[in-house]
Amino acid sequence: MLKIRGLSVALVFAAAWSAFGVASAQTGASEFKIGVVLPLTGPVAANGKYELTGAYVAEDMVNATGGIGGVPARIIVCDSQSQEQQAVICAKRLTSDENVNLLLGAGVTPQTMAIIPTVLSSGTPLFSLAGGAVTYNPLKKWVFKGHFGNDDFMPPLLDYLKKKSFKKVAVLADTGPYGSDVLDQINKQFPGSGIEITNLEKYAPTDTDFSAQITRIRAAKPDAVVNLAPSEQTGAAISKKIIQLGINVPIVIGPNLQTETFLALAGDTVESMVFISSKVVFENIPKDDPASAVIADFRSKFAKRYPKDSALSLSVVAADGILITQQAAKALGKDAADRDKLLAEIEKTSNFPAIQGIWTLSSTSHGEPPAPALEFGLH
Repeated sequence: MLKIRGLSVALVFAAAWSAFGVASAQTGASEFKIGVVLPLTGPVAANGKYELTGAYVAEDMVNATGGIGGVPARIIVCDSQSQEQQAVICAKRLTSDENVNLLLGAGVTPQTMAIIPTVLSSGTPLFSLAGGAVTYNPLKKWVFKGHFGNDDFMPPLLDYLKKKSFKKVAVLADTGPYGSDVLDQINKQFPGSGIEITNLEKYAPTDTDFSAQITRIRAAKPDAVVNLAPSEQTGAAISKKIIQLGINVPIVIGPNLQTETFLALAGDTVESMVFISSKVVFENIPKDDPASAVIADFRSKFAKRYPKDSALSLSVVAADGILITQQAAKALGKDAADRDKLLAEIEKTSNFPAIQGIWTLSSTSHGEPPAPALEFGLH
């Protein structure tokens, strides 16, 4: 069994500042501004707060190694309040009033989809911080995949099911953008796998009672239940109902629910759960893993900035976009402030090791999965 850092349960899936002394001759900029749109209040605030920690750690990492384009990086945060309308207000303020060089956001699929028109009209590179592949696929000029998403869950999920000799699985997903993307990826990747989906049970994002869906799942007798809920409250309620109705099979949970708040809400049902996790949560990573050095650096700087906390899967989702941008800007120097030139260099990213895996991006694909992105283990 793999041991996880920082949680009481085992999870499965598991330069000197002198370099900054000369500002850009082209723009007069003395810093590289990174706008971050995340939900820091409202229903999904826990996710946003975890993701913000990683953004600040990545800021520390790049500033310790020359900044971005030869100037220090500075994060500017705007709280979306877990609302699409407020996310748009944030994106407009950051791209217009603050004139940021790079944007990260917006924590969840609906809010990220909401800010994309602003991103496209302003011509600001965005690393999508959302599970939904729909945010970057099909191709959108200024939008890049920023972290592991629903498309990344499926290969390791299928691998886990096969290794356990499971033949049947039930899936619960909401009818919002996140759940729709989950189902889209399942429909793309499950056919031909040898795994039968006994139930595709849907619910509205505002639902609180899942008795009917889970009763139908119980009748189908699956070998596992996939609970990729969009929020901690919903995910915990579904898991509790599964146990309450006597379904004694593994419950697969996504990394968006890997929080202390979710574990507290889920209570004893955690004992039945299998988590899809980023490598950063595992204590031992082989030294020959191409991402091992950058993961070690992230952990070290995370511990320095947050000595009372441990990095979780959600802690890394906002980091890789910053590291990729630093790498892209090395060829530009002071021209990193030119968004068109920066876009072109980001699109040249090839086999770049970052915290979530090895990244390759291009002018025709802004969303290749970082490989390997996720790991597994058994609770």
